[in-house]
Amino acid sequence: MSEPPRRERRSPMVVLLDAAMKLAVSAQAGPQPRLEPAGQARRTARTWLVLGALLAIGGTIAVVTVLLQGPDDLSSLPPHTPARTTVAGDTSSSESASALPATSGATGTAPAPGTAPTTAAPGAGPSAPLLPPTSSRPTERATVPSAVALTARYSAANGTGLLGYRAEVAVANPGTAGHDGWELTLTLPRPTLQIAAVSGATARQDGATWTFAPDATTRSVPAGGSVVVSFEVRGATLLDAAPQACQIDGRRCAGVGPTDPPPA
Repeated sequence: MSEPPRRERRSPMVVLLDAAMKLAVSAQAGPQPRLEPAGQARRTARTWLVLGALLAIGGTIAVVTVLLQGPDDLSSLPPHTPARTTVAGDTSSSESASALPATSGATGTAPAPGTAPTTAAPGAGPSAPLLPPTSSRPTERATVPSAVALTARYSAANGTGLLGYRAEVAVANPGTAGHDGWELTLTLPRPTLQIAAVSGATARQDGATWTFAPDATTRSVPAGGSVVVSFEVRGATLLDAAPQACQIDGRRCAGVGPTDPPPA
């Protein structure tokens, strides 16, 4: 007994196409109206109706085809990878970490080729830094000579006169360095006695005491040298007109007051 013929399985696409063709054939094989002027419009409308049906069927077939073939086409796409979200702090830290050179646990310099690396003894602390060798020669410091106190000597070559006399004070510097600036005071017996015609200084009066300040020519006293201040004492100078005290920077001048005792 022979087997019945096996019916070939058709795909949905082929089934839809056959249905569309049968619909078109049945539309064309239907009863045709008589050719009349009014029937021409009906035939045109029927034609457009058939074309619209074919277009709708074709669109349906296209949509079904896409839906049927969609999973197969999507399977060929690459797998979806989730977008990676980076945080500003993590990025900066990773960049800074990548920028830093990789260091080992122990710091040090790599040994030269051919030399064995030296290892520190266990338990030994960090070695003290090497200090540069100090020179055995003593450091020479520039010695600046210190200023020495000035000295002064009062003198009146012609003594005291009837209505005045002329005197001078020599300010000397016994040191080895120059001396800049000084102050000289002279005390007369009476405030009625006046000092005038001063040379090498300017004078101001405070009662019987006169203070002399150096001018531009006598301000600096060179080392081992001296400057001279001269002036006139005016008034009743016949009796008791010699100065009673004289000081240079607070120290007594020579030639005024009691004579210094001779050295022993």
